[in-house]
Amino acid sequence: MLIDLNVVVVSCENKEGLVDNSSNALLPKNGILGYLAENNPEIIFLSSGGTYELLKSRGFNVVDFEEYTSAPQMKDGLVKSIDYKIHSSVLAQDFNKEDMEFLSKNKLLKIDAVITNFNNLDIDSINKIDTFDLLEHAYSFNINI
Repeated sequence: MLIDLNVVVVSCENKEGLVDNSSNALLPKNGILGYLAENNPEIIFLSSGGTYELLKSRGFNVVDFEEYTSAPQMKDGLVKSIDYKIHSSVLAQDFNKEDMEFLSKNKLLKIDAVITNFNNLDIDSINKIDTFDLLEHAYSFNINI
């Protein structure tokens, strides 16, 4: 085993290669998550929405964000991971006794890794945004940048 992983957040819009791989001979056939689970049999994946459903349907040990945080998702799950339980679990340092005590006291898991990809951006729309207009708008509302 290369790296001992116990808890991994997985939140991907593009799920290609997560649980299977037939298109790239250099990558594991069972996908990156299959490879991680094979090498870390006790691994827990934290996920939600379509990624959660995919992992659950393939028999992975997966926990829904909502179950972990005890907070409902909003806006189609787009802000599911903005929660102190997720941030604390990601930022806690194994070698820091106070961090580990905080996690233990609050019944939080130590998150070892985060696997994500971002929504596809409409570059044409972004390129049409005038930066000076944005700055002027922010200034008119007295927003610090």
